[in-house]
Amino acid sequence: MLEDKFKKKGVYVILFGRQLIGVRVQIFLIAGIMRMDIVKFFWANVIAVTLRIAVMGSIGYAGGHSLEEIGIDVSRITYVVTFLFISSFISYSLFRYIRGKRSH
Repeated sequence: MLEDKFKKKGVYVILFGRQLIGVRVQIFLIAGIMRMDIVKFFWANVIAVTLRIAVMGSIGYAGGHSLEEIGIDVSRITYVVTFLFISSFISYSLFRYIRGKRSH
């Protein structure tokens, strides 16, 4: 049953699975185990890789143009996270101190 579905829709599985991190290797193993036609596998893989490269290249290109803005945002986030961490540490320490005083 599952083998029949893979034989019918295997190309789509390769196209979609190639885009998913962590599933990529398993999809290729399944294609080999199910003895998918090598020509279908090759072209599905070529199309999937081309799509992946286009998407990742576009993301990199867009990110490269706004790298300074990203750096500014990261530095702001760093200050906020540092403030929250220090505030949480002080609050926790005060809570433990007060709780310790009450139990004695």
